[in-house]
Amino acid sequence: PNPFNNQTNIYYNVEGMQDVNVRVFNTMGQEVYSNDFGLQTAGQHNFHISADNLSSGMYFMNLNIGNKTISHQITVAE
Repeated sequence: PNPFNNQTNIYYNVEGMQDVNVRVFNTMGQEVYSNDFGLQTAGQHNFHISADNLSSGMYFMNLNIGNKTISHQITVAE
């Protein structure tokens, strides 16, 4: 769900073996979360982002799958 207040699950598909990582930035461009999942097999995968260390507000998530970047705005609510 977006907005979320405790944690949110992100689902994505990988086509073939690809390197996957995620980066989350606040509105000032500072990286507040990152995770390098390494090489992943083809199929559906997911991960969760916890709001434990995030203030309420808007963030920008870049999910990198191989040479493709998927960008989403996410919102943490109180």
